[in-house]
Amino acid sequence: MRRQISAMHPVFKLMLPHFRFTLDINSKARGALISASGIIEDVFTPGAYAMLLSSAAYKSWRFRLQAPPADLQARGMLDGEGRVWLGDYPYAQDGLEIWRELEAYFGEYLALYYASPEDVAGDEELQAWWAEVKAEGHPDLKLVEPDEAAVWGFAGPIPDVPTLVHVLATIAWTASAHHAAVNFGQFDFASLLLNVSSLARRPIPRPGDEADPAYQALAKAAGKGGKALERELLTYLSGPLASLKEMVTVQLLSIHADGEQTLDERNVLLTDPAAMAANARFMSRMQAAEARMQTRNSDPAAWTRFRGTKEAMPYTLLVPPSPPGLTMKGVPYSVSI
Repeated sequence: MRRQISAMHPVFKLMLPHFRFTLDINSKARGALISASGIIEDVFTPGAYAMLLSSAAYKSWRFRLQAPPADLQARGMLDGEGRVWLGDYPYAQDGLEIWRELEAYFGEYLALYYASPEDVAGDEELQAWWAEVKAEGHPDLKLVEPDEAAVWGFAGPIPDVPTLVHVLATIAWTASAHHAAVNFGQFDFASLLLNVSSLARRPIPRPGDEADPAYQALAKAAGKGGKALERELLTYLSGPLASLKEMVTVQLLSIHADGEQTLDERNVLLTDPAAMAANARFMSRMQAAEARMQTRNSDPAAWTRFRGTKEAMPYTLLVPPSPPGLTMKGVPYSVSI
């Protein structure tokens, strides 16, 4: 974007907050988190194969499936009307709400600058950016899927305003709400070893394989119960040092930094009065979405109906605002941690 689009361009001003600090955090991740002998290789089961597994998974990555409606539809989570059929799936319910508001805001904003498909097709800076995204950002995908439309949803330049809205909203969603949902709840759940052990130190016995010494040891410990069973089970889970490293890592990743901008805050790059008004309306809708999420979380009938208990943990990861610190909520504009 910095190579191809002017800082005065309306798309640059709209999208720059969604890339804030991302290059920096990616650099730090390559240096310490996913590097050879880094934290991921050190304390997670795949070890030295972690990046190979990620590379294999990337081959099935498709941009056209990154928007929540397409993702949920592909996973069979939407009914014929495009609604979440599962009664208690707050990531989908809250996520679709944020997605719809992002699309509406981006549509309102871009309509200020593009009146026709010809305006989009004739924007040389925009089209040069999109061409580089595909050719330089993801050239290897052509090896596994030569059909450009199958990867991106359409082939060639961005043809019109609705497609541009969808492309930019998908990028913004990925950097904001999707990342928030998978990142900021890590410490609250994964810091307890018994919830998520980062690795298995030895193979778990197969049910019914009585000849396996490990099976015999586990059965013997189960017969004794109590501390004996606990000690045996812990031989399969992360050791103390690996567990400590995982706890520290997920705590660091789950903390909102000072000065982080969330979706309910103003995009300070916008100076056109009409663009600022559109941004202000989006902020108001984020506040309204927060109120609806809190209402859903406070409904005890929902917990009883779908989870069989009133003690269920509320889902707050897609509540837009958050102060700095470890809050298990907040949707920043960008991937900055």
